[in-house]
Amino acid sequence: MTQTDSNVDLNDKNPFQLLAFVFYKVRQSLEEEDPRRAPRWVRIVRAREAQGSADFIGKGVKKAIEGILIAFAYVAELILDIQELLVQTDAAKALIEVSADLLTAVTSKEFINGIEGLMGQEASSSNPLASVSGFFQTIKDKAQYIPEPDDVHCVGHELFRLLCVVQQPLPLKIENGVIAVDESATELSSTDQVDMHGTGKLRLFQWAYELKYSIHGLGPKDAPESLSVPVARLGSRRLWSTQKPELYAGKTKAVRPVGEASDTIFDLSFTETKPQSQDQKTANTDLAKSDTSVLRDASDTPLASRDISELSLVLDSLGYKPANGQAKEATTFSADLIKRLREFQFINELSVTGRLDNPTVNRLFNLDFEGQNLCRAKPFDADELQGKSLDAYEAGSFELVNGDADQPDAENATVQTKPVGYSYYVPGLDLANCTKDHRGWIRDADAQFVALRSRAANKLVSLANSDASDRFDGGPYSEGEASSGDYFFAARHCAPWQAGRHGSPGEGHKQPPHGTMSALYQWVDLRPVKSLVKQGHVLRVRASVNIRTAYKPYIEAESEGTDGEQKPSCLVSDQGRLVLETFNADDYQASPSRHEKNSRDVAASSWTPKDNEIRADVNDHELRRRSQYMWQRLTVSKVIPTEAVGMTLVLEARHQAGWDTDVYFDTACVSWEVVSE
Repeated sequence: MTQTDSNVDLNDKNPFQLLAFVFYKVRQSLEEEDPRRAPRWVRIVRAREAQGSADFIGKGVKKAIEGILIAFAYVAELILDIQELLVQTDAAKALIEVSADLLTAVTSKEFINGIEGLMGQEASSSNPLASVSGFFQTIKDKAQYIPEPDDVHCVGHELFRLLCVVQQPLPLKIENGVIAVDESATELSSTDQVDMHGTGKLRLFQWAYELKYSIHGLGPKDAPESLSVPVARLGSRRLWSTQKPELYAGKTKAVRPVGEASDTIFDLSFTETKPQSQDQKTANTDLAKSDTSVLRDASDTPLASRDISELSLVLDSLGYKPANGQAKEATTFSADLIKRLREFQFINELSVTGRLDNPTVNRLFNLDFEGQNLCRAKPFDADELQGKSLDAYEAGSFELVNGDADQPDAENATVQTKPVGYSYYVPGLDLANCTKDHRGWIRDADAQFVALRSRAANKLVSLANSDASDRFDGGPYSEGEASSGDYFFAARHCAPWQAGRHGSPGEGHKQPPHGTMSALYQWVDLRPVKSLVKQGHVLRVRASVNIRTAYKPYIEAESEGTDGEQKPSCLVSDQGRLVLETFNADDYQASPSRHEKNSRDVAASSWTPKDNEIRADVNDHELRRRSQYMWQRLTVSKVIPTEAVGMTLVLEARHQAGWDTDVYFDTACVSWEVVSE
């Protein structure tokens, strides 16, 4: 459906779904690859290189990006407020007021102009955002609409994708019974500190133009959400505790190869000393006087420790005080800073590592790295720490092979590209070809899993009808978009390269019987980590994965239409779950199939969706389709038995109806921690 004028009909439309779709369109517009030229986000960054008489172009773009960062930081805070109000039974009035604030903010001229600027297109009949002003102005009248949790989840996910930080992993080793950074690793000296592909493009803009981003809604337990902290460098490089600060990269640099040339996205130095100018100091002083909710930033700190100082300020704003109780500028990753970071990780239910890893740095920005959404950072709470000895905690992550489906090369998988634009590959090694030491995905017989590339978004979809239209190529049977990156696992597809196929896949394909199980699994060696378990402590493993299912037509014989054809009488969803299964030394091998042996020690999530949720009346189809492309996070936690030396992480699906098993998995993670019993 095309939209050619600004007088859109928004009756019965959900403004929060519209807002999520706008943010999705912005992200897609920024990231969309074009073989003829660089993505729009790269072209926006290039504007900063304008020199001489064209310098006003770079300055103008910088000013626009600064405004966008301010706006999105504010919108993220409002969404967090709405998210929290939705779980309060007595918050109806406050919820309406905050919803009104949000919808007023996104209908402002400045916000609309910023969105149009990011899209980089003039208003025209072919532009999906041509009527952005019109429909935003209209949804302002719907400020009393009460959002559902799913609505907020959709908006939060898109904000996460635009603002998240993804750093390259630190090389770790086990030394003297503890996990430590391997400071002999050559990659520590690399300027390649940030994963450009995974990091939100607004975050890359911030670093490219050396701008500040204000983290709102901070504050100690007795004054929650009372402070904002502006940061400039936090997250742009890896930090850890070291006696050799010279190992920190003097620069953090992001370079995008373009054939034999390259684009430098950002190039931040940590070796120069660039004190704040008098004008900047005066401006900051005036700001602090006029707005007591703003905690002084670290802009007058030497560049060598700017991000460390910002980390300390954010922790301080949440009540994680230094040992002497005095807030001060931190210039080193000291033992005191590690202690505060461990407290923050414990209270926020993160792995207690004392390192500034991806989950931790994102939570400091009010982002949930694993859940890929917004999540408020929790302030210091002495009661939660009562009797806890966090120094004895050790934690880390198991490195999965191709856990997010975006590294087919890691499995020597051949990507199929027919037709062009709809890539897929078969992940994992067939069970029959596995050896005992195989470390990667394993599939049972008949190649029951494939990895699919995200489907193209339909640029002709009307924003006003985004919650009821076919958002991706392929229509209501489209596989949609990955939760992160480009690829995601599909439990079983007869013809995975055909976008939107909903009929018979043709000869040579058999329809799976009801209840058919599919499994993709990977061995994890527990032995190195088990050496860290001390007396009175246990090893606990936590696994998570994003999951999504699609509703399938279920045709019953008695349901015939007026034309004599059978019509679907209800909609049935296939089901998926996440499983952890441990094995002792005798069983730790890659030869037996999961489904050919008795279950040993298993922890599993519930089947998703639950048995009482898998059927829906046809009349409810449009209502429930708005969640069709939404991902949710499954989590399983398990204390590892003393005799276990290995385990499998299993992505498991159960077929219900139709030709394919439409259960999709993305971004599997496994972390561990040694904790007191």
